[in-house]
Amino acid sequence: MVGKEGRVTQAEQFVRDRVAKTGRPYLVIPPRCVPSLLALPLWVIFMDYDRDAYVVVSVRAGQPDEGNWVRATLEGLQTVREWVPEPPEGVEYVYQEGALGVVQQVEATSLGVSLLQLALNRAESGLAIRVGS
Repeated sequence: MVGKEGRVTQAEQFVRDRVAKTGRPYLVIPPRCVPSLLALPLWVIFMDYDRDAYVVVSVRAGQPDEGNWVRATLEGLQTVREWVPEPPEGVEYVYQEGALGVVQQVEATSLGVSLLQLALNRAESGLAIRVGS
């Protein structure tokens, strides 16, 4: 999150440094926030994705599987956009029509997942992201 003068905040710099050091998302979650979003590595789901690519899904739909994948990704997108209308760096709100239907989801890098959590915090959403495996 960039401060009023266009500078990176201390929290964002700390998160950026941690992600650069570990190569994994680093989530700063306020107390009393219950994980309601799950960041799943896309390479685990679809073998041909980059190892630094995640999809953010809603956990309200239960553990995402073939039966509720579309609903989980759409709810994840709708939830995130409600609180963070403009995606932070490393996050993309994806809308694609293809042969198998419409894909609507949040895709992010490790840094993107981390910055998205900071944006949710700043919006006082009460939402927390959990990173799955």
